[in-house]
Amino acid sequence: MPGHAEGALGVRLPTELIELLRMQNGGYTEGFALPMSRATSWASDHIPLEALNGIVLDPNFETALNLMDTAYMTAEWDLPPRQVILAGAGHYWITLDYRTGPAPSVAWIATESSFDG
Repeated sequence: MPGHAEGALGVRLPTELIELLRMQNGGYTEGFALPMSRATSWASDHIPLEALNGIVLDPNFETALNLMDTAYMTAEWDLPPRQVILAGAGHYWITLDYRTGPAPSVAWIATESSFDG
């Protein structure tokens, strides 16, 4: 499954993410927050992680939490290129950012502000 997703997304996913998705293929969290070293459009010290996208390759299985929707969501929300969407709800996104090379960083993208970091 990860190999097919990586081919379709055009990136190599982090081993830790693949291991996590093998245990639980995405889903809702209990309202986790990720600490941040600088302020974001969400808060001064954290961002929300209410859900994590999984990998669903079957186009007949509809879910709002699918890494494979990255290309569609990137076009729909005019997101920067070379992202894999881990979580988000349109006004903000948590992504794996591959713009600087094959090893991604984690990015917070707020679509209603100029914040991208």
